[in-house]
Amino acid sequence: MDLTTLSIAAVALLGGLFAGLGAGRLVESRRAARLRQGAESEADGLLRVAREEADTIRRTNVLEGKEEGYRLKEELVAELDGRRTDLENLERRLAERDEGAAAKLEQIDQRSERLAAREEEMVQRRQELSTTEQELGKRAEELELKLEKVAGMS
Repeated sequence: MDLTTLSIAAVALLGGLFAGLGAGRLVESRRAARLRQGAESEADGLLRVAREEADTIRRTNVLEGKEEGYRLKEELVAELDGRRTDLENLERRLAERDEGAAAKLEQIDQRSERLAAREEEMVQRRQELSTTEQELGKRAEELELKLEKVAGMS
């Protein structure tokens, strides 16, 4: 997996997290609106004290919702920081692996070049040996002929 893919995945992850945060706020907003409508309907039928109590409850819920929103935001920021750190560590490890792989590839290339040179040297030696063998064969025949002549003279 290359860095571009990881970057795209990280951007997609961040987009998903922010979309989830927005959706959570929308749901919380709708829930708060429903609670507010119910409280207002009920408050119309109650005495002034009941209206003040409903208003206090509504304010408390809004405050709790804001506090929850801030808490969730802080959790998300902390999680994103952790994931960013993890991603940076992963990128660092991948870069190290890439460097190691490049070094190994360089070593393999060098070995391959040395082997090719040795192979070429072996081919040349075989050719030289073949030539020498042919020359020795000719000399052996010549010596054999000379020996036959000398043997025939005696």
